[in-house]
Amino acid sequence: MISKQVSAILAFVLSSALIALGAPRAHAEQIYLYDAKDFAGTDFEATFDVPDLAATPIAGKMLSLRARTGVWLLCTEPNYSGNCLWTGHAQIADLTPWGFAGSIRSIRLYRSDGPRSLWPTSLRLTFGDVQRHGLVIADNNSAGDYRKLTDDVPDLAAAGINFRVGAFIITGRPVPRAWQLCTSPNYSGRCLTAVVGNSVMAEVFTDRIASIRQLPLTSPSTDPIFGW
Repeated sequence: MISKQVSAILAFVLSSALIALGAPRAHAEQIYLYDAKDFAGTDFEATFDVPDLAATPIAGKMLSLRARTGVWLLCTEPNYSGNCLWTGHAQIADLTPWGFAGSIRSIRLYRSDGPRSLWPTSLRLTFGDVQRHGLVIADNNSAGDYRKLTDDVPDLAAAGINFRVGAFIITGRPVPRAWQLCTSPNYSGRCLTAVVGNSVMAEVFTDRIASIRQLPLTSPSTDPIFGW
């Protein structure tokens, strides 16, 4: 007879295998969007991608959000274009300071059990790295380059950073700060405002990043720093 401990291990291995094969999870991811600050007013719940929010009750009026599960991309244009916000498990009571108040037009769900890019094998974060407010950027080639940033970089090429930013980790305790990654120097072009790390940049936004800066507000994310 198989012991309870062995049965539990087998169940864990089986569930992990099903996730790896892309089997659907038992629960749905959830994000709530509100047309007033502080999670008030009319709300809209999404558990799936919405390429155009025009037909929803919060179209053009979204001012706050609660992302309960999953990792989400929220963009200012339909079909996930324009400037975007990348957020995980977080509550954002006011989107105004980051320039997203009333401007979100599409939302896309990225499930954390999806395909992941590879981090450089040489990447090692110390306890001090994790405590320090910063951004670690990396090529998503397994032998690629990476940099640890603690200051704004208005032009990555001028700073000698020439690899594509395929992945990044936000660090800092007790609460990480938000960062903005833009496709042109001096924080112009399309920009991604991030409150959690991202290891699939090319898949959800673009890996052609030319400038990076720290935003004045801290991230409201309650995710652990290492989400994988």
